[in-house]
Amino acid sequence: IPVEVTAAELESIRVNPSTETVAEGTTVQYTATGVFTDGSTTAINQDVSWSSADTGIARIEPNGLADTIGVGATVINATTQGITGSANLEVTDAIPVLLEITPASSPPLLVGQSRQYRAQLTYSDGETAVVTSQVVWRVEPSGIATATSVPGLIQAVAQGVGEVVARLDFTAFSKSNAVLEARVPLEVGSF
Repeated sequence: IPVEVTAAELESIRVNPSTETVAEGTTVQYTATGVFTDGSTTAINQDVSWSSADTGIARIEPNGLADTIGVGATVINATTQGITGSANLEVTDAIPVLLEITPASSPPLLVGQSRQYRAQLTYSDGETAVVTSQVVWRVEPSGIATATSVPGLIQAVAQGVGEVVARLDFTAFSKSNAVLEARVPLEVGSF
């Protein structure tokens, strides 16, 4: 009796991660897995066409990498052979990712001199904000210089080498519970 063998056909597409919540400005790498009529599965990332239901929230590259550009919810779709698999993506407000102090390097201060430093915060969406007056300034070791009452103004008090430190705790004014710290070298010389 002849047996007719038919090739397994694509039945559905699984998109991973199926549900994701990320901050604006971050990326998500999606993968597509084909589920076939014989129960087998295989990666079909290169065979699908990727799309985002709302390109104002996320854009997706041909390789499945989604760039988040707005806040809200969208659906990521992977389609081939008339079959579509979907995943839910929620994008939240951008989060702080980097704190920097300027100047990052500078010539030695002499005892009694002072220098104005500036603190800048960078968010996950690339936006920046000057936070000189929001950070807590200190010098390590504390014996060589002090943080004055003017935000970012450091005054040299004794010869030595250390660091100017800026610390920002977001729990006070943000949904993020992160604490970021930045350091730059400081050298104090004498006359």
